[in-house]
Amino acid sequence: MVQTAESKHTPGPWTLGEPINSRNELVYVCVHSGERRLCACSVYGEKGSRDPSPTFTEAEAMANARLIAAAPDLYDVCKRLDDAVGFFVAALPTNHAVAKDLLGLRDAARAAIAKAEGGAA
Repeated sequence: MVQTAESKHTPGPWTLGEPINSRNELVYVCVHSGERRLCACSVYGEKGSRDPSPTFTEAEAMANARLIAAAPDLYDVCKRLDDAVGFFVAALPTNHAVAKDLLGLRDAARAAIAKAEGGAA
């Protein structure tokens, strides 16, 4: 992934670390950038809770970790989509259905980019 001048996040790729287990149960999965740990997706998320049951299933915690690990790639795709849509839309009539769909995708990509950059989503 290419980190642009506007990017403030840790550049990708981000990868999943080994799941951390306790008593044969998943506790959390770490997301890494190289050798650095970025975050952990926990199965037990209720801080200070006296309830010992998991907050998330193991499958949900793993899915959350995979989505977080894919974030830099998804961000890059949204930026590239935003750039490409203008080129394709310019070649189509304004009221063309494909142009409208592409503009809708561009708006969704821009909202995701704004959310990732700390702006309004």
